[in-house]
Amino acid sequence: MNNKINKIVKQCNICKTNKYDRHPNKPVLKETPIPSYAGHIVHIDIYKTEGNLVLTAVDKFSKYAQVKPIKSKATQDIKEPLREFLFQFGVPKTVIFDNERAFNSATITFVLEDILNIKIFKSPPYKSAVNGQIETFHSTLSEIMRCLKAENRDQSFTQLLDRAVYEYNYSIHSTINNRPIEILFGRTVSTDPEQFEKARVDNIQRVKDKQQQDLKNHDSKLQPIIDYNPGETIYVKVHNRLGTKISPRYKKEVVKENRSTTVLTESNRVVHKSNIKS
Repeated sequence: MNNKINKIVKQCNICKTNKYDRHPNKPVLKETPIPSYAGHIVHIDIYKTEGNLVLTAVDKFSKYAQVKPIKSKATQDIKEPLREFLFQFGVPKTVIFDNERAFNSATITFVLEDILNIKIFKSPPYKSAVNGQIETFHSTLSEIMRCLKAENRDQSFTQLLDRAVYEYNYSIHSTINNRPIEILFGRTVSTDPEQFEKARVDNIQRVKDKQQQDLKNHDSKLQPIIDYNPGETIYVKVHNRLGTKISPRYKKEVVKENRSTTVLTESNRVVHKSNIKS
């Protein structure tokens, strides 16, 4: 009888779309590409605090960060600061955005892909961990600014921001065990090529080791990634900001394409597998 009841519940569309998932799918993390040099892969996002918007960029290899206050998320207010970021990093091979609408404009895509030949990778909606490099920087930036504000209450937001980024770039980073600014500019100011090459290789290994340790810690209690077949019915989590407490919790979708950690649905949504009801 219990098996029959469970089978009926699993096939009930009302239950699937409205009940909480008591055992949510928590797939293991996949390894991300390891940069070979400073400026190879750059993470970009928009930092929001106290009514201010700041375009931020973090180089994955050196952890060096740049920031530029912007007026709005409109393309015309982002395009020029973004261009300056990319040229200062030496035109990266890959740029990683989150799913911020501001980065999805045809203008920005054209400049990056067609003019600068940069590969764009966009993290899935509601999955900030994919762009975790810059999310971690935002957390650190907020922490530094709070400390600076406590000591200098008369300083403006821009002054606090500039000082906080300076402190970050000149402090020893726990992953690379070095100062981000030294790793970034070491390739241009080093007078001993052999010494720099050894430092570069050592830094790659430290980044790899840190990623492996993070994956091990994160995945110790998680499940293998599930593959979904084209045409398969799935139920995708509806996030709270899109509804009310009595709105359906999940939306019925049909799989169009199975990917590594995401699926593409027939409605052309990219959904991270952790947001699919198990």
